[in-house]
Amino acid sequence: MKITAGQLRRIIKEEVAKVISEGAAPTVEETIANYKRNPRSWEMGSADFYDMAAGGDAYGVRADYYPGWEDADFQAVIDALSSLRR
Repeated sequence: MKITAGQLRRIIKEEVAKVISEGAAPTVEETIANYKRNPRSWEMGSADFYDMAAGGDAYGVRADYYPGWEDADFQAVIDALSSLRR
């Protein structure tokens, strides 16, 4: 079964939304663990993390799903997952 980038992004946003609805944004460690379990999703979503590490909002992803995260938090995820690069 193939999954498109849009489908994957929707799935990731839904999972993150579940965490947020429970009252808290995911931690850096939870985010790293999630992407390690799903390396393909990292390939699809890593560009957003690079944007957010540079201070961007990745089309609302930062504000909606990672409130309170600093640029350094996004960089920590990138650093931890560098071995999963394409």
